[in-house]
Amino acid sequence: MTQRKRSSDNLHTATAADLAALDTQLDFYREARAGIPEIVLADVKSDEQIFRIARAFLDRTGRALLTRLRPETMARLAEEFTGCVVDARMVARAAVIYTPAYERPDTGGKIGVLTAGTS
Repeated sequence: MTQRKRSSDNLHTATAADLAALDTQLDFYREARAGIPEIVLADVKSDEQIFRIARAFLDRTGRALLTRLRPETMARLAEEFTGCVVDARMVARAAVIYTPAYERPDTGGKIGVLTAGTS
């Protein structure tokens, strides 16, 4: 049986003080392990926590996924992450932030659409 490392044991770019200030465990390897990347639930965090967590993911993976963003936090993303691509969706209250070097993986995924109705 293999033992899974804690995310905080795998950090290379974030300092111990940065992580202690966040008071959270970041799972940088979730996508490789589970096929779905870690997503930051933003509505329960301060703006500063959200930005530090996003920077840690950008440093480590090149991408940060944020959900349940408050409108005022979403409005600050572009100014906080200059030099990155910020794809913010106001209606969904979600955003993806990419570094310029990030390459989206080709997963070969397919999407099916099923509709039904009455006449």
